Amino acid sequence: MAGVRIIVASSIAFFAISAAMAADDATLLKVFVLDGNLVVEVEGEGSKEVASGGIALIPAGTPHLVRNDSAQTVARALVTHSRADKEKPFLVVLKKRT
Repeated sequence: MAGVRIIVASSIAFFAISAAMAADDATLLKVFVLDGNLVVEVEGEGSKEVASGGIALIPAGTPHLVRNDSAQTVARALVTHSRADKEKPFLVVLKKRT
């Protein structure tokens, strides 16, 4: 994909009542919830709960917080960090074969 320099994937376990917070100017984040539920807060967008199987997209340079509000359940997520040109949208164009 043109413009992408590096993609890093991490598997993160969010233990009971835990959170991770960041704002990286050059990294688009995709948070795919593998187990449990996570609350994703994105500045300017508010917060939403993402259940297992769901995904949250966090734009580059946007302060955010991802947390597990459960006191009993561990939530796991696969997080990808895609470093790309901030001025271009992160998308994959699929063309139908003819």
